[in-house]
Amino acid sequence: MIDKRIRDVVKSLFLLEDIVDMGQAEIENKLLTETNKILEPIGVHLNFITLTFYLDEQTRQAIDVSTAMKVYESKGLQELGKQVMIERAGATKIVVENKTVAPTIPE
Repeated sequence: MIDKRIRDVVKSLFLLEDIVDMGQAEIENKLLTETNKILEPIGVHLNFITLTFYLDEQTRQAIDVSTAMKVYESKGLQELGKQVMIERAGATKIVVENKTVAPTIPE
């Protein structure tokens, strides 16, 4: 019951937020205030809420691109920024994973 109410508050707040410009502390404070408004009538008061974001790779990249473009724009380098983004988008990504196997000890 309580988690559903918290989820409803979260949904309503995040519909109004820009994920790129969002300040985590600010949204946590809003979430705590709004959640307590809904929960206090049923005798529940939260002292704190911490958000942890698990973004997929594409969303993280989109946030990075948006942030980088703001930096380029602030320096008047929009065209250079676009060219860099295009080049990076076509770049090969290599992931190397080393897996070690623990040696078995004969008995």
